[in-house]
Amino acid sequence: MKARSRPIASMLVLLALAAGAVAFAWFGIERRDAAGAARAGTEARLFAFAPADVERLTVAAKGDVTLLARDGRNWRVEAPVRAAAERSTVDALVDRVANLSRKAVVFAGPRPADLSRYGLAPPRAEVTLALAGGRKPAVLALGDENAFDGTLFVRAGEGPVVLVDGEARWAIERGTFDLREKRLLPFEEGDLARVEVSAPGGGYVLAREAGPGWRLASPEAGPADAAAVARVLSAIRGLRATEFVPDRATTLPADFGRPRFRVVLVDRAGTSRALRIAGARTPPGQPVDRVLRAQVEGSSEVALLAPGAAADLDQPPAALREKRPQPGPTAAPTPSAR
Repeated sequence: MKARSRPIASMLVLLALAAGAVAFAWFGIERRDAAGAARAGTEARLFAFAPADVERLTVAAKGDVTLLARDGRNWRVEAPVRAAAERSTVDALVDRVANLSRKAVVFAGPRPADLSRYGLAPPRAEVTLALAGGRKPAVLALGDENAFDGTLFVRAGEGPVVLVDGEARWAIERGTFDLREKRLLPFEEGDLARVEVSAPGGGYVLAREAGPGWRLASPEAGPADAAAVARVLSAIRGLRATEFVPDRATTLPADFGRPRFRVVLVDRAGTSRALRIAGARTPPGQPVDRVLRAQVEGSSEVALLAPGAAADLDQPPAALREKRPQPGPTAAPTPSAR
């Protein structure tokens, strides 16, 4: 190497070593910052459990105390009634509590007298979650909204009063009706084998074909129109309670002995569920009550339905029949004359 080139080469080596040191230091700092941010995020969470750890929960809100328990992948309401729970609503509540993060600590050592300043004595809502493995239950109390920025005063167990995102209230502050299943005959279409409907205009029976389609089994047998069947199934899915009341508590009891509609769903295992829909027995001279009453057979509860909720169930058989021409038998070829 020429003498003139040696200083240049040495300078390049020193520059490369310096660049490497800077890069090492930079990435080391960046990694430490990322780890610190991850720790800060964990420390900001109010609870250290995963949603899947929750086995049971009690929600005290809107004047109700609702006890729920896991039922496989679903949830059930155990009290004050025994009923299916609305899975998406309960899952959202559990997820929201499990992932709550504090925005600020307001009062580190509150006394009972101090809690009332934040709507926490008594709380607006309180959730108690029983965790798997016999761990100590997680308890969250919801207080008032912070008028300054819409955040929410909450307290985890006996901890400090903290602020969290105000939107948490909409997922957590839920009464019994909010948490229970409102669909009266929930189903997965692939599980159905038969649908029977009695309606003011008559009635019909739809039966599952070997494939994904449906056939009209009664009053006339034949292929069913796919769009009409979809309309019927959508109407059954749409039978949702606007309110649940004990039958004896209804001011205008329904005449379920002569229902306007009766819907029966039979699954592939042969298990059937039935629902009766009737109007109110309106006293003579009184305006007709347009709100429909529905009752799952075997239940003592009455569900109130919105007017017109069952309209699409009343389908004439002609509307359910397939309109497109069906292929006939293939004719045998005529022998050619010799």
